[in-house]
Amino acid sequence: TTTLANLSLAFSRMPAYRTMVFDFDLRRPALAKVLGQDPAHDMGQVLRGEVDFADHLLRYGANVAYGLNREAVPNSSELLQSEQTHDFLNAVDEIYQPDLMLFDMPPFLAADDTQGFLGFIDGVILVVEAERTTRSQLDSVEQKLSELTTVVGVVLNKCPFPDESDAGAYGYNYY
Repeated sequence: TTTLANLSLAFSRMPAYRTMVFDFDLRRPALAKVLGQDPAHDMGQVLRGEVDFADHLLRYGANVAYGLNREAVPNSSELLQSEQTHDFLNAVDEIYQPDLMLFDMPPFLAADDTQGFLGFIDGVILVVEAERTTRSQLDSVEQKLSELTTVVGVVLNKCPFPDESDAGAYGYNYY
């Protein structure tokens, strides 16, 4: 979630790219909290057609818009894999014509939400937690992802910095 928030803010500095960012971690949504927002609705209501996306989206600058959540959404897996979601994404693409659509998804091994949703997207950036994700987990997830979509890259997250005694061994130091 933090990686996506930072990525979206980086794209806000690139006015040539119209970017849409969606919190599709419907089980444990956190993007609104990370961004310091309190949305009135959630993406579940938007995907089910109960709330118009134009009334829900939050703009940041001239080129970034967010679809955030205020709480967990029931039946998230079924909703993300539904025809409603597919139709919603097609409508967003047609109406807003974004250059990029970025999705915050739940951990791949935690639920089947992500697996069922991958058919709707062009590629995925795999975020891996240092010192927690095992090599076998990484290999397994990367193989499964590559069967379903394009793996664009891997981000190593929560990587500790070496202390000063280690920095000298590499000949590189921060002041």
